[in-house]
Amino acid sequence: MIPHDSDIDLVVREVDFARLVAIGNRLTAAEPGAAHIAFDASCSLSGKPWFESGSTVEIPYAGRGCKRVKFSLTEAGWAAVGLNCGPKRFPFDPCLVHLDVFTVSPHPLDPNGSLRVNWSVPGIYDCMDKRFPADCLFPAVPCTFESVPTFAPRDLLAYLTVEYGYLGRDAMYDSSTGLYVKIPPELRTQIPGAAARWADSAGADAESADVNGSADADEDDPDEE
Repeated sequence: MIPHDSDIDLVVREVDFARLVAIGNRLTAAEPGAAHIAFDASCSLSGKPWFESGSTVEIPYAGRGCKRVKFSLTEAGWAAVGLNCGPKRFPFDPCLVHLDVFTVSPHPLDPNGSLRVNWSVPGIYDCMDKRFPADCLFPAVPCTFESVPTFAPRDLLAYLTVEYGYLGRDAMYDSSTGLYVKIPPELRTQIPGAAARWADSAGADAESADVNGSADADEDDPDEE
């Protein structure tokens, strides 16, 4: 994992999208205002569903928009746990605490060996630019995350490196490559004091990240991160 990252992302194969939506429907099946969990399976950018109007025919991802499912607590859910919902970071985030489940599908340029994340935001992220080796995600391997037995990508470091590039805390975004790079010495002197100390603090280097977690003995093979 990346120690300085603040959220949790999951991934499933696109072929499991309809099954995931069915699970979301079951979790939110309650009287209006009574459900503790909300979920959204529409495109993050257009707000349109990934099913043909009035039918259960799924629309395959074609490289535009964002095919994912987002779970969050409702107001009733927040009240049940005695917390207040934090502010939104982006228009498509219901609050600061939510769970994104992204989908992946074969990359059109290498359908037999690579996957793409089904997420494209114009000018920000293009799913065609990154090819993830299929075997870095699946089969998933058992691990323990925050004391909870779960599953993780087979080679999480490989996935994160393709997605982000440099994984250290002292990083800056290079828009020409769509990756993070280590802040060069000539720019570090321009960083304000508090931010510079944060970047240089313990755990800043990528080598400090425990990207693979701790494995259990179970060898189940779910298609999830």
